[in-house]
Amino acid sequence: MYGRILLALTLVLAIAAAPAATQAQSCTAKVRRSEVALPMGAFAMVEVPGTCQLLATLGTDDDKQGGLALIDLRDSKPVLVRTVPLATAAYGLVLSHDRRLAVAAGGDRIYVFDVRALVAGKTSGLAATLKYADHPGTVSLAFTADEKLLFASDEQAGKITALDFFAMRKSGFSKPKVVASIAVDYAPTVLAASRDGRFLYVPVQGLLRRHNPPIACRSEGGKHPTPINPVGGILTVDVAKVSSDPDHAVVSRAYAGCSPVRLALSRDGRTMWVTNRLGDTVRAFDVAKLAADPQHSQIAIVNVGHQPIGVALLDGDRIVAVANACRWDCPEGPKTVSAFIAADALRGAGSPRSTEVGAFPRDLGASANGEALYVSNFGSKSISIIPASQLLKEAGQ
Repeated sequence: MYGRILLALTLVLAIAAAPAATQAQSCTAKVRRSEVALPMGAFAMVEVPGTCQLLATLGTDDDKQGGLALIDLRDSKPVLVRTVPLATAAYGLVLSHDRRLAVAAGGDRIYVFDVRALVAGKTSGLAATLKYADHPGTVSLAFTADEKLLFASDEQAGKITALDFFAMRKSGFSKPKVVASIAVDYAPTVLAASRDGRFLYVPVQGLLRRHNPPIACRSEGGKHPTPINPVGGILTVDVAKVSSDPDHAVVSRAYAGCSPVRLALSRDGRTMWVTNRLGDTVRAFDVAKLAADPQHSQIAIVNVGHQPIGVALLDGDRIVAVANACRWDCPEGPKTVSAFIAADALRGAGSPRSTEVGAFPRDLGASANGEALYVSNFGSKSISIIPASQLLKEAGQ
């Protein structure tokens, strides 16, 4: 008991006072390639900067149960500290700018966690549960640069919901406050805000036919090769129009291949990498052209493993990692992560190499300093942690 109390106190003090750079260095200096077993499959993973703590959203195959896992990264072998049970599967996960709150997408609700309370372990840390619509299918979240708005990607409803996060936080999250609901194309997935805060980027798995997209995609998960579905796209939302003119907030649509499902934005905000779950590729886009010249925004395409989903940037954006999920038409068992050098791909050179991970690697995350890769092996109910240097070595780079 004393050891648990001391561990909790140490973690709370780390969040309150530890310099982020020092803590980030200590995490990656000790952690070697390892696996952390979980009670359920993992989705999103976010490291709390300055703490060496990793948060991971969890869910079951039927999405009827979920949780939030807390993993301690400070030793060479990371440890699952605790899991907070939730009423639904949890998907996307974001931290408030002050790192005091973690907000998770929960399908038909949003969960808000107090990070300090979560780490201390005296309570669940669950500060609020917000429901703003019937069965929206919320899978991803993103803040505006000023954190006034929280965007929710409602995959099932085909909408992006903007919530007044500033007002909700001020009221203690007593109730949700919806600012706008923006109708988008088919199945929006993971969201990302531009570095300057002007735009929100929304991958959609299929563009609506009224926009006259190419019909170039076969049915996903089926065996018939005939293209019957539209390509997907990257939608650009003008944040300034969200409150005043939501019907015209989507200012551009860039073609992005078949079933684009995840994206990673470079630290300078200039390059976006997008996975195509149908097509076995990852595409690079010139972010500046997504709004100004969307149909000429693609700058590279790289062939990777089967049915890729997660994507992450490591080592100062030098390395691109892709989770080859192989969700359909694949035998059970271990799958792979592909890795390649971003600069090589952008000039049309080099080729990805792969390293084995667990079953159904669904999402990827990067450590706070970009020196380690987190892989959520949904099928194996585990997280693989791989130092970036070891990833390249295993992948033959």
